[in-house]
Amino acid sequence: YDHLSGMVPIDKELELVQAYAEIERARFANVDVIFDLPEPIPELFMPPLTLQPLVENAIKHGLRKKRQGGRVSISMTLNDDHAMFRVDDNGVGISEKCLDNLKKQPSGSNSIGLYNINTRLNRLFGKGLLISSEEGRGTSISFEIPYGG
Repeated sequence: YDHLSGMVPIDKELELVQAYAEIERARFANVDVIFDLPEPIPELFMPPLTLQPLVENAIKHGLRKKRQGGRVSISMTLNDDHAMFRVDDNGVGISEKCLDNLKKQPSGSNSIGLYNINTRLNRLFGKGLLISSEEGRGTSISFEIPYGG
């Protein structure tokens, strides 16, 4: 794949996410990671380390803070001209104030990952991360990768 364009095949990014998920499952028995992906995986390209940090955040900040753990699901749905990726967790959720801060340039290293992913997606595709969350219920983060046409 082409490091110069800064894009990797989606299946490579998914392999990384699956490897990370296996490590987390081995470390934390109460963390469940579910994949809901089309077969076969389409030949699409995305910026590297787009999906994996979202899954990592869901586990680290969403599930580990809940004593009973929880579930993260990674899904991909195909529409006419784009693939929609979603990372959902049933963790602790994010407060309204924190959600607002995630969209601003981070001052510390805390939310730099989400900010960087959002900025990259916006620059490349004109659309960033969609984040919705409810405290005590969980968080859903989605983004689109265009293709075709």
